[in-house]
Amino acid sequence: MNFMLVGILILVIFIIALSARVPGNPHKNIILENTIQKEHLEETKITELRQEYKRRLLQIAAVLSLVSLPLLFSPYDSIMMLGFIVIMMVSIASMFYCEVTYIRKMKQLIVENHWTAEVTPLVIDTTLVVEKNRKMLSAWWLLPAIFVSIFGCLYTFRTLGTATTTWIFIITAIVVCGLFIALYYSLGRMPVKSYTTDKKLNGLYNDLFRHHWSVILIVLFWLLAPISFLPVASLQENYHFVFLLMMLYMILIIMGAIFTIYYLYDLRKKQDQIIEQAPEYQYTGDDDYWKFSIYINPNDSRLMVADRLGMNVSMNLGKKSGKIIAGILGILVTGLLFVVLIPLFMIDFGQDPFQATLSNEEVQLQAPLTHAKIPIDDIEDVVLLDKLPNDRIRMNGTGTEHYQLGEFKVENRTATLFVDNSSSPVLKIQTKKRDYYFTSKIPKETKLTYKKLKTEIE
Repeated sequence: MNFMLVGILILVIFIIALSARVPGNPHKNIILENTIQKEHLEETKITELRQEYKRRLLQIAAVLSLVSLPLLFSPYDSIMMLGFIVIMMVSIASMFYCEVTYIRKMKQLIVENHWTAEVTPLVIDTTLVVEKNRKMLSAWWLLPAIFVSIFGCLYTFRTLGTATTTWIFIITAIVVCGLFIALYYSLGRMPVKSYTTDKKLNGLYNDLFRHHWSVILIVLFWLLAPISFLPVASLQENYHFVFLLMMLYMILIIMGAIFTIYYLYDLRKKQDQIIEQAPEYQYTGDDDYWKFSIYINPNDSRLMVADRLGMNVSMNLGKKSGKIIAGILGILVTGLLFVVLIPLFMIDFGQDPFQATLSNEEVQLQAPLTHAKIPIDDIEDVVLLDKLPNDRIRMNGTGTEHYQLGEFKVENRTATLFVDNSSSPVLKIQTKKRDYYFTSKIPKETKLTYKKLKTEIE
């Protein structure tokens, strides 16, 4: 697992570095957040500075990749995950700082050489405003994914009943569905802007942006809609079929990600070709509102605006609503990190993180932030195994070299696992609907629980 996570970490570091290199390429007469007079875009000093910026990003990525290599030898999942997150955050922060530094250098170079673009009056093309959404894919294209999401919610409710897991899956499906509908609506509401003095080219530029983004939103919505039923369906099917199904779905998700990146680069390339045909680029003083790839303009009523790279949209942090949304996202991400890390540290360094408690009516299996209650009357059999069966697939939860915790399919049966892989034997508790596998870090505690349960059910 360590090799896989470190490999993913290094890959992500270089993806971040390559993405951060994009602002170093000219787009709409903008290089590193600075608008430059068209005739000076290819100046030697500018070219040298942006090439230096790109090299520096790759150097940072190389250093961070070397720093991540010691994680290969971490004996603890918690330390591994903490190192993964810290290095990831450091890579984002260091590359952002590098971008900020070179934006300032570029600004200084432009000012010193008097290459600053002149501000032109804002031109509003009423025809373009009226026809702005003519190339967007119709909202009807959202309906298949909406129907799939509704089907998934009904299927989940019918299969799992009113269990907590049911509501988690249903809420997730509703959030995903609502998010894509809101994004599509926001795309249609985004205002247009005339980047050139040619009305026809402005129309083509706007059509490209809305068409490409509507395609991306709908494709991603279609790909993510099956999340509403696939996890539940996989609990009901044959192990090998589930494994094949999940592999195919992961391939589709990866293909969707590759398509998104390709389509965004295609959008940027075609937009640049349109701008190059224009007799004059219209600069309206936007540089003052873009602070290091972040749009901050309290005088702009828009919440979402097209970014300056031609590949994304940005939130206006000058608006109160933008600040609130950014704050909520920050809190959610921080909370998620704690939810992931705290249980791992408790499992790795807790005296006995997996515990079994018996009473006359039930047995309760406990682990950090999770538990399972099993009525004694529901237990059909208890068995001590030398090791956990190899025929298993994780549905949700944690499955590492050291621990197996959560919902699994084991030997083609639904199962809940509370297992320390370094501890033996493994207690198997069998009920009609599912199996439970349990180990304590102290083997004699597992054997004692087995004896007590065996006495209760006989």
